[in-house]
Amino acid sequence: MMRFLRKIYYFIPFELRNLIRLIFAIPNDIKYIFARKKNLVPPKRLRNIGKGDFLEIGNKFFNHIIENTKINPKTKVLEIGCGCGRISAPFTKFLEKPGRYTGFDILPSPIKWCKKNYSEYEIFEFDYYPIKNDLYNPYGKISAAEFKFPYPENTFDLIISISVFTHMQKNETENYFSQIPKLLKTSGILYASFFILSNKQKSDFFPYDNGDILLHNKIVPSANVAYRLDYIEKLAVINGLKISKIEEGWWKFGKKIENFIDFQDILIFEKQ
Repeated sequence: MMRFLRKIYYFIPFELRNLIRLIFAIPNDIKYIFARKKNLVPPKRLRNIGKGDFLEIGNKFFNHIIENTKINPKTKVLEIGCGCGRISAPFTKFLEKPGRYTGFDILPSPIKWCKKNYSEYEIFEFDYYPIKNDLYNPYGKISAAEFKFPYPENTFDLIISISVFTHMQKNETENYFSQIPKLLKTSGILYASFFILSNKQKSDFFPYDNGDILLHNKIVPSANVAYRLDYIEKLAVINGLKISKIEEGWWKFGKKIENFIDFQDILIFEKQ
């Protein structure tokens, strides 16, 4: 049934998909208006992310990052696809000058919300770039395959990218990987989520096999994208990165597993 509903959902035009999402958010946003607001928790309509408690999931990612990287309060962080701040929120209690957090996203509304609600945190900044994506922003003016990161080289100790490469095509991912190592300092870390399959592994969730990548849906190719592990390993190496850790997500198991970090697979890369 879920697979059938997904096919219908991706078949309908983007505007209608977006309207459906906003309608489903109405009950939560009514509660949001009248409830005592939690600090740095946005309304439901701005959250283009999966289910679950906003702060709890953000803290879970943050704690995993702390445990698996060498960052400290003076770390400079870049988050690709920061959305409305699920990962940035716990960093407000950790970073201090000269540490800094920079996040950017392809949707204007979450960035506008973050700019307003993080205004008291002077070492936090949020940028909007109208990058095209057939799932989230089909009318974007900038191709992800040609987007140039507008940040100085050798600036960041840590780059975070959650649920970004899972919605990008091969040429887009290659463009990002060609630039990320340049932005990282020596021994910098890329902490990113993917859907990863071994070289011959099959998946009902990704029935369309295009070699190095597999698609969940043909109508909206970026709805969900999986990558072959050997391709990501080679892509990392040719750009000066090396995978230091892989943690499986629970997507392959068809049900949530509490001790797993996320639905998606987590890959940690080190700059060589």
